[in-house]
Amino acid sequence: MTAHSSVDGKGRAKPTRVLISCELFCPTCTQKVTVRDISRTNAHITGARGIQSECDAILRRGSLFLAVRVTAIKADEATLKFYRQLSPDEIARALPGAQFPG
Repeated sequence: MTAHSSVDGKGRAKPTRVLISCELFCPTCTQKVTVRDISRTNAHITGARGIQSECDAILRRGSLFLAVRVTAIKADEATLKFYRQLSPDEIARALPGAQFPG
């Protein structure tokens, strides 16, 4: 499964390129990260240092808190899988300018 595969396995969720600062709360640390691209089910971040793959975390941007699973790490980059799909309203409020289909 790639970073942007759809949750139900049908087709591929298209990511949107962004540069958005967020906080990542991991079991062992809290750090500022940059979301590089995001879909309704996944995100790719940079600035991740010292976190473990296959751990649960919280990604925060303003009032939006997302439960995520760190699914892959390479150098200071990581792939996050959301535990629930983002709604269009959440996207509009927390990620201005990011547009996702339906």
